[in-house]
Amino acid sequence: MARLLSTVESNNSRELLYRLCVVIGLFGRIEIDSVASVSPKVNRPNEAYSHLQGLWIEKQTENTAFICPLIAQFGQDELEEDVKRTVANKLAELVFKSSGLSPIDFAKGISYFKLARNGPSLGMHLLSGLRKSFEFPEDWKKLIYQTSISEGLLDDCPTILALIIKAVQVHLAQSLNRSIRELLSEAGELIENSRKEDFWGVFIFAIQTASIVAKVDLSVGLDLCGFVLSNFEKVKEIEDYAEALPDSSPLFDDEYLSSFPWFFVPEIKNTDDFNNWFKLISDLPKEPASKIISCDLAKGGLQLLLDRLWIIQHQVSAKEQNFDDAIRSYDTVISYAKKNHFRWVQALAVRSKIIVYAEYLKDIKTATQLASDFLESEKNDDEILFLINHILGRQYLFNDKIIEASERLSIACELDADEFKDLKCHAFIELSRAIGDSDSSKALEKAESAVRIASQNPKVIHSKLMIRALGEASIAAWYNHNKSLAFDYLDEAFLVLFQHFEETTEWKMNSVLLAQVLGYMSSVSSTGFPPEESYIKPERGFLSIYNEELANWYDETMDVRTVALISYLLVVYSSSLGKHNRAIFWANRGIDDARKKSILPSIFLLGETLIASLIKKFQTEKVLDYASEAAIALTASMVASNKGIHSVLQNQNPLTLMGEKPNQNWNQAESLALFLGVLPTMLYISILEDDNKRKLESLVSYCTEQAEDSSDPNVFNSISAAIKCSFEEKPSFKLRDSAMKEYKAGNRAGATANFILASFSKETHLNAAVSYHALIMHEYSSKISTNSTLWLFLTDNLLLYWSRILEARKFSFSNHPYIEGCLSKINLLAPGKRAQNLIRILMDGLKVNLPSELELVSNWLYDAKEEI
Repeated sequence: MARLLSTVESNNSRELLYRLCVVIGLFGRIEIDSVASVSPKVNRPNEAYSHLQGLWIEKQTENTAFICPLIAQFGQDELEEDVKRTVANKLAELVFKSSGLSPIDFAKGISYFKLARNGPSLGMHLLSGLRKSFEFPEDWKKLIYQTSISEGLLDDCPTILALIIKAVQVHLAQSLNRSIRELLSEAGELIENSRKEDFWGVFIFAIQTASIVAKVDLSVGLDLCGFVLSNFEKVKEIEDYAEALPDSSPLFDDEYLSSFPWFFVPEIKNTDDFNNWFKLISDLPKEPASKIISCDLAKGGLQLLLDRLWIIQHQVSAKEQNFDDAIRSYDTVISYAKKNHFRWVQALAVRSKIIVYAEYLKDIKTATQLASDFLESEKNDDEILFLINHILGRQYLFNDKIIEASERLSIACELDADEFKDLKCHAFIELSRAIGDSDSSKALEKAESAVRIASQNPKVIHSKLMIRALGEASIAAWYNHNKSLAFDYLDEAFLVLFQHFEETTEWKMNSVLLAQVLGYMSSVSSTGFPPEESYIKPERGFLSIYNEELANWYDETMDVRTVALISYLLVVYSSSLGKHNRAIFWANRGIDDARKKSILPSIFLLGETLIASLIKKFQTEKVLDYASEAAIALTASMVASNKGIHSVLQNQNPLTLMGEKPNQNWNQAESLALFLGVLPTMLYISILEDDNKRKLESLVSYCTEQAEDSSDPNVFNSISAAIKCSFEEKPSFKLRDSAMKEYKAGNRAGATANFILASFSKETHLNAAVSYHALIMHEYSSKISTNSTLWLFLTDNLLLYWSRILEARKFSFSNHPYIEGCLSKINLLAPGKRAQNLIRILMDGLKVNLPSELELVSNWLYDAKEEI
């Protein structure tokens, strides 16, 4: 102090210095003039300021400076209180007049208002800043929120304004994932000390925060809800402070106020919660209660709450179940609804009681009596008739009373139930199930009605129910002998599943059940057999199974390969039906997923499965690309496995695993790629009856181009040479000799190419052709699975070719009627045995025996022998 007095002798300069001590951070000419203008004014501020420079004020830039921190607090303390407050208020106004305020400037301005003890201005600016902060970047939002919760900040703020600020703080804290408990404590204290004139602030806080508060403390949330409901009518008469609300404030909106209690539905977890919540409504006069009961959210919300009371008991063990509390709650609702003539409320409570008695207390007789008593007590509209008939029909179905179930569900499905579209969807699914054994065609119609309802109402019907409807429609189509339609519904179901999947128990259960249906249908459609004897056959109602063990099984068995595996099964299913566009779609989806996750075996599996569909669509370039990628993926996967890296955890670049060309890995991959792409294309083209030279020439171009950068050019060159040879006149013997030569040299791809072309050469004898086909398919059996789509593609095309030959040259075969009959039944055999039996039957009919050096091939053929 002594030093200050000695260095600043002028009272005028000293007063200016004290006032500048109020400034936070840097100041300039505008701040100097502003603080000097506060009464009593500092005369000649420029002169006074010149005496301070270099002593207690340090220059920062040409136009800015700052006060020495040592004197800042001392200087403020020396000011008269009124002067200090006025200076702080002036500085705050200066800050908020500026455009483009940063969070730092905002915090500075709020601090000035706090020092000025200007509660109303502080509150209005703070409220404005908090509301605007929702649109700001996360870091700015955090700074503004932190500023707003400074200790004692709202001490001078009017209670009504402080409560409105608290409401916005609660929302902001929620958006920042911050705890709101301290805010609730502060708001509670404000409410406790509030006066009659603070009603509006209490009401705003209650209506804007109650549903959020309920997530933290349901009791407090319901108290706030009760305050809102009990002042339902009063609030519409109040106009004061309306300007403090957001433009979109719904506080005077009857519809919003009527909907308010239903916002608490997600937080009500047990019967006590429900009873406390319902009491808020039942204690209201009839008019506001009627508005709540008749709002748009009411029917769905009350249905959910009443169902939740029995679901709570469903989720515990049978020994621990106690439905007494739930039944008492239902009776309370029924009594209230009956007294006030809320018929549909009574219907929903009766509906829930029927579920408890029929499904859990195993008393279908009492459940039926409850339904009859209710329906006979008064006249009912369609929705009420629907609710009771549907739930009773469902319970009959669960109790295997199929006739009664069909009758009740048929009635329900004919009734209008616009407010319960989800239940109507369930009703059609259940009716389809009930009548399925007696009328599969009608059952399909009902299942399709469920899909139609779900499709037309996506805003009110959850995607989980959409999946269930599609899955059940698929099963209904399957049992109506329409595999193609069954695929279409299953196809759409998986699209919805992948689009909306959530990591919840119910979603996982749906995924497992839907995958089970797909596994069965895909296998039967493509092979004629289920995946294995023990595989569970999906029956009607399969997608309605609720078993949480399925979710556990999902967690234990489903992994990063799941999308690729499901895509693979969809490709197999669609390919078996000739739906090649869908096969290509799902293969690409699965491959894309497998590429992202570097799941090499899945890339091979999907690529190999896709190839048949692409060949049939003559997309040769894509065939060759996918074949190459699939072959590299499989070879690289085997390299990784040999290094001890699990196929699901490889996550490595396949080209890195393969190493640099030339090497044995690349030789193997290139040969496999030819077996996957070029050779099947060659066989398919050769079987076609039209001119195939141009199509084969495209394969020559491909092989010639690949040879330039291959690990083993001889393999590609040998195939080019074989195709060119096939264009010559009578190439059969030359192709056969080339095949034997390449075979001995270890070039299996080149040998197989020559055998394929020789087998379809016009001058080749039938006995030679069938021998070549035996060699071709035996070679393929060591390259791909005999249950694969590509294997079936090769088998089916050979069957088509030989059926055509048999029809044209039947007398070349001994006992041709027998052979013709056998060929018509080949597809009844397991996929892995069809090719062998086809070739064996043809060889017997042509009296062909393979030479002794091909004993291995003969054994392969005859070991698979099955009587047809």
